[in-house]
Amino acid sequence: VVKLDLVSTGIKWNSDTIAAKFSLLSGCGPGEMAGDFTINTKNLDYRIASVIHKLDLGFINQYLDDFSNFGHFSAVLNADIKSTGNFKDAEVLDAKGKVIISAFHFGKDSLDDYASFKKLVVDVNQLNPKNHKYLFDSVLLTHPFLKYEQYDYLDNFQKMFGKNGGKVILADNDPARFNLVLEIGKYIRLLSKNFLASNYQVNRFSLTEGEAVYTNYTLNEKFSLSASPLFISGDSLDKNHKRLELTFRSSIQPYGNATVLLSMNPKDSSDFDMTYHLQKFPLAMFNPYLVYYTSFPMDRGTLEVKGKWTVRNGIIKSTNHLVVIDPRLSGRLKSKSSKWIPMRLIMAIVKERGNVIDYEIPITGDLKKPKFHVKDVVLDVIENIFVNPATAPYRKEVRTLENGLERSVGVQWEMRKPSLPEHNERFMTRLADFLSENPAASVSVYPLIYTEKEKESILFYEAKKKYFLHLFSKRSYSFSKKDSAEVEKMQLRDKGFLKHLTACCNDSMLCTIQQKCYRYIGYKVVNARFDELQKKREDAFRFYFLQNKTSARILLHKAQNKVAYNGFSSFSIKYNGKIPPELEEAYRELETLDEKTPRKRYAGLRKKNKE
Repeated sequence: VVKLDLVSTGIKWNSDTIAAKFSLLSGCGPGEMAGDFTINTKNLDYRIASVIHKLDLGFINQYLDDFSNFGHFSAVLNADIKSTGNFKDAEVLDAKGKVIISAFHFGKDSLDDYASFKKLVVDVNQLNPKNHKYLFDSVLLTHPFLKYEQYDYLDNFQKMFGKNGGKVILADNDPARFNLVLEIGKYIRLLSKNFLASNYQVNRFSLTEGEAVYTNYTLNEKFSLSASPLFISGDSLDKNHKRLELTFRSSIQPYGNATVLLSMNPKDSSDFDMTYHLQKFPLAMFNPYLVYYTSFPMDRGTLEVKGKWTVRNGIIKSTNHLVVIDPRLSGRLKSKSSKWIPMRLIMAIVKERGNVIDYEIPITGDLKKPKFHVKDVVLDVIENIFVNPATAPYRKEVRTLENGLERSVGVQWEMRKPSLPEHNERFMTRLADFLSENPAASVSVYPLIYTEKEKESILFYEAKKKYFLHLFSKRSYSFSKKDSAEVEKMQLRDKGFLKHLTACCNDSMLCTIQQKCYRYIGYKVVNARFDELQKKREDAFRFYFLQNKTSARILLHKAQNKVAYNGFSSFSIKYNGKIPPELEEAYRELETLDEKTPRKRYAGLRKKNKE
């Protein structure tokens, strides 16, 4: 504190109160505070009116150091508060005013946030814990961000605060050290402990343009999902109203969206109605889990889940509808670190004739012990066991048409492979012949590169390769195809490999195997191999057209880097002018099938998923 000015009329023999005006500047950064107060020296009642202007809260870092292994905090505080209370009892408080916290950042360092927001505005009409009054004009949160990461050992928050918050517990149990952050936390808990049981009111609540990111590094490949942009809103949240209405809306990255509508009894949190709708989720998005637990990735299929819950006194009555449109398994990925279940058999009995998985799953019971009713699932599975064999010719016809169409409008690349799959080679030969026979025809090619996943695959292979060369004292020029096969089979979390990685990196702040592999081999190696891969794929694609001199009618556009909907990099093909007659015929046949039972029922969903 610097430039402290304190003006008081003093204390008189016939008065128990002292009054003063004050102003000061922060000595740790920008910010100022001014106001006036009155204190009763006999019973310690007080009255304070204060204005805080652009106070830099960076001084909190010194307290953060006491209960964390690392971390950085920054924020700016503005406030205009009037309050009365008593120093002996924290709950004897009556306050009103506005608090604004902006540019809030908390995380590993100044460049890596775990939580942040642009602005939080809390406008208080009356805060009186003793009389159970929590009356707010508005609570507005703009651009909040939250990141949660799971590692092989602990998560990002436990890395900071110790396992199960161990460092926080130690600091809190040390009576010799005062910690402002922990004391503020205790005070906030004390003020809010009776919130739901009190007379509360929030005229307007909103969370706008939020982002919540979840990343799991414990699988064989990284899984990441985020809700962004996220919006939560509610008006007239009042204990005296019959119901509280909250709306949750969010896009899901990389694909999908979610909506939740909640109507709750303000006097009883176990009394609520909820409807939810999750849609346009590609199954390939969950491949890290599918490969880890089944050994099979998905390369097609879209998930939708919706439902309605009615809960009274904690007793659940709900309907939940799950639909998966056009699911398709890719080839099995064999690995000792992955579990295996017979997914092809399972898919054969859970899929219905229209190439969908469609189940109603009611949930009843109570909130503490819900009961899942799978009668619909069991009956459908039994029906499919008898019906599916009889309808195999129909399903084969649909599958052949879909696969043929898919291969006629694009090329899908296997991860880290520069050559075309065999079925794509046949298509490329036919396409080159078509261009040769139709001089006016041409095609535009749009590469979609799943860069993040391709580079991760290259990263793991190159790191294991370097370890393999080290382990057997080999030179890179003697690395054979047999050696490459051994590297492919090596588990990512092989004990020897992990021990070697950790020893070479010697950095406790590297929490993921991806970070350690990059430290081990360097970004340049991965980027060079990635560039080589793209060049080889382009050459492999152009080869067929160079052979018959039709390459001039192939317009290869600039590659687009994004998360692939089907989980793999691809070259999408658009025909300019005439298109192959067999492709036109296939489209007509599939449209005809889509208009017939059983596919007609799901025509709307298929169309929506393509939008």
